[in-house]
Amino acid sequence: MLGEKDTIELSEIYFQQAKNILQEKKLSMHQINRAKRFLQQCQKMNYQNVWELEQMLGRVNLLEAKARLQKNRKCDVQNYIVNAKMHYYMALTENQEETLSRLGLFLASLLEENYKEAYLELETYDTPDYDFSLVYALLNFLMDKETSYEPIESTKILNGEVTFPPIIRNYYLAGCALKENNFDKVVKHLEICHNLSLQKDTQVDFSWVLILAKRLFEKRMEAQKEEIKTLYAKEKHVGNRMLLSQKLLEVDRKDADSHFYFMDSYMALKVFSPLIDECELLRKIPLTQEQADMVSLYERLIYEKQLEEMFGKELNYLSDTASKLELEGAYEEALTHYEYGYGKMKVPYLQLKVAEVSKKLGDTTSAIQYAEEYLQEGYCYYEEASTFLYLLYRETNNREKAMQVAMDCYHKTRMNAKGCSLSEWMKRLNVQYEEDTKDGVEISPVTGNAIYQKIKESQCN
Repeated sequence: MLGEKDTIELSEIYFQQAKNILQEKKLSMHQINRAKRFLQQCQKMNYQNVWELEQMLGRVNLLEAKARLQKNRKCDVQNYIVNAKMHYYMALTENQEETLSRLGLFLASLLEENYKEAYLELETYDTPDYDFSLVYALLNFLMDKETSYEPIESTKILNGEVTFPPIIRNYYLAGCALKENNFDKVVKHLEICHNLSLQKDTQVDFSWVLILAKRLFEKRMEAQKEEIKTLYAKEKHVGNRMLLSQKLLEVDRKDADSHFYFMDSYMALKVFSPLIDECELLRKIPLTQEQADMVSLYERLIYEKQLEEMFGKELNYLSDTASKLELEGAYEEALTHYEYGYGKMKVPYLQLKVAEVSKKLGDTTSAIQYAEEYLQEGYCYYEEASTFLYLLYRETNNREKAMQVAMDCYHKTRMNAKGCSLSEWMKRLNVQYEEDTKDGVEISPVTGNAIYQKIKESQCN
């Protein structure tokens, strides 16, 4: 069992080991966790210099939050930030003259994107010996405040003295770019400062101001994208929509949603071959589960169109023959043609024809089954199939299923992006249902010749 003196000495060793680790400029998660364990041991041993221990615990929590965010921008790090703030305030309680905790509180507020609080904490830490003018300007931009910033080429940068000319120059150029609202260049110049600082082992940490600059760039980029998306939703001309979707990609080529707009534009033009490259590209970038599901739908469409192209002549002949039989009222023969065609070619469109003719024959169960199967296999005629299925479910008084089909279609065909609100879509479906059931009239086919015509048009293109 350790005596009091041995405990004090061992806790001092642990603290020094943690301090040595945290002095490294580039820290891995493993190193951060190792330092954290040493500091926690110091806590258990009642390390005597309490304010310094609390300050270091605040720092290690902050570094862990930062490391996790760098790995995953959407990672939840609130607990780490709260813990960091708690330790910093405890350090200040022990030693009100201590300044590093003030800086830590600023950095914690910055990480949680509370820029108003970050501004106030920075003012508390700042002194005439420091130059945080660029940081104040970035914070003002992020808070959408009027900002007047005049960059000065100086060795006094942030809270340290820098003598290496390339760092001084690039920091000045970052300020010039900010003055010109060229946020992409601000990031690039600060990245140079950060990398050179790591190489030259300067005492100034540029990583935090770089985080601010990146957040500002992201914010402005998102604002640009939202403006273009709003125009896209209002625009009805397919050619203009294509131009707007190209602008979206110019703003952010790594954004999956921007690629979806681009593919939607090609679909509206009935040109499908570019979707192949787009899907291959999207599969190489990080996607949310919802985005990955959306890519799968586009891939379905590609396969669907490839099948229609592969069996072009045979599909046209079969459709023409079966359509004539329908016009003559020979529904059972038409159904046999469509079933045979689907069994041989597996073209999803033919499932909709089977569903439609089944409905004409009074077989609602089969009509629902085949329409549902299309929604699992196809995508090109998803809206038409969903409308048909919605009407069938309404006719059979299955309102819950009807609503589910309507909602799925609204999201999976990206109607909101194309300027159609959910209420407009539901109104359209209800009007269709009321028209089709008025005075006991049978539900009219909503696929049929309209879809066949779409196939013809796409083959021409």
